[in-house]
Amino acid sequence: MSYDLAIFEPRGELRDRAVFLDWFRSRVRWNRLLDYNDSSNAIEPLRRWLVEMRAVFPPINGLQQSNVKFEGLADYVIGTDLVFVAFQSLSAEAAYDTAYRLAAKHHVGFFDVSGDGQIWFPTSNYRLELIDNN
Repeated sequence: MSYDLAIFEPRGELRDRAVFLDWFRSRVRWNRLLDYNDSSNAIEPLRRWLVEMRAVFPPINGLQQSNVKFEGLADYVIGTDLVFVAFQSLSAEAAYDTAYRLAAKHHVGFFDVSGDGQIWFPTSNYRLELIDNN
């Protein structure tokens, strides 16, 4: 079983939970014409997040495939405004902490897909703010 997170472009209209979840579901239908291993798909802040995240959790597949132990790897699906990442369950805590910290640093949104479903947006002071509109 995997532990999944998503990092996204924090557009204002997505601050409403229902709107965000509809948008997210539309994004994870995956367009077969896009190479989801190609980081050039993503907007610049997501690419910067990817560079640092992959240094800690190397990709399972794609151009930068790693030969390290499977437990430390992640499966990245890279869209234009969303990066979906699946980790081994054993890596969940470290994955959450690292992804969250880097989301704040690179001013992108953070969605705890497999965990509590919380959606976080960056603030102007490089922190993340929880949206809570169940």
